[in-house]
Amino acid sequence: MSPRELDLQGAVNVRDLGGLPTADGRTVRSGRLLRSDSLSELTESDVRTLVDELQLELIIDLRAAAEVERDGRGPLAQRPVRFANLPLQGQHQVRLDLAADAGQDGDLAAHYASYLEHSGPNLVAAARLLGQTRTASVVHCAAGKDRTGILVALVLQALGVAAEEVVADYAATAANMPRVRERLFRSPSAQLRETFTVPDWILAAEPDTMRRFLTHLDGWGGAAAYLADQGFSHAELVALRDNLLT
Repeated sequence: MSPRELDLQGAVNVRDLGGLPTADGRTVRSGRLLRSDSLSELTESDVRTLVDELQLELIIDLRAAAEVERDGRGPLAQRPVRFANLPLQGQHQVRLDLAADAGQDGDLAAHYASYLEHSGPNLVAAARLLGQTRTASVVHCAAGKDRTGILVALVLQALGVAAEEVVADYAATAANMPRVRERLFRSPSAQLRETFTVPDWILAAEPDTMRRFLTHLDGWGGAAAYLADQGFSHAELVALRDNLLT
């Protein structure tokens, strides 16, 4: 288990991004930015940890609206925590692990790059909210790997976190994927399919995948330049850094 992982009963891929260093000598604030898989199965004990102890203020849910409806939001929907559904969709507009034509071979990095092409407004909206939220925020999707990984990588790079730190955080998901896979397969979204086989490459979290995505992001001039191109102002970037770094 990564030292930054949160030990929750109803979510199995949860990390606090606090402590990651930036090039200018600052660090990501502890308890300010969390990443997770689906929150639909949280227990009341988990809710107390997040809301009462960590003072969770914002949930950014990157799942499609239909996923949210089918698979639910879990008990946090009954708490006064701000909820923002900002779906990230790539070129195929479907969740990777539910893609009927995924095939046995594929390129996750290419899929990740397509999120930048097709989901810029929602990536900016998420970054904007993270710059405004003064206590804990959690970013999640279904597995907490692909869509969550893209937003987290973008934000961390915009904060000035080194590429290899971002890669290591992404790869930390690999150890959790057996349990994530079990959860995905029993979800209502998965049960809608008569057969549910997912190629291994879709469920992988290889370091090189994130390295290649970051190289693609460099083609935009880096994370800050990408966000600026999508409408994120310099003042908003400064606010994001001031809010998430110490």
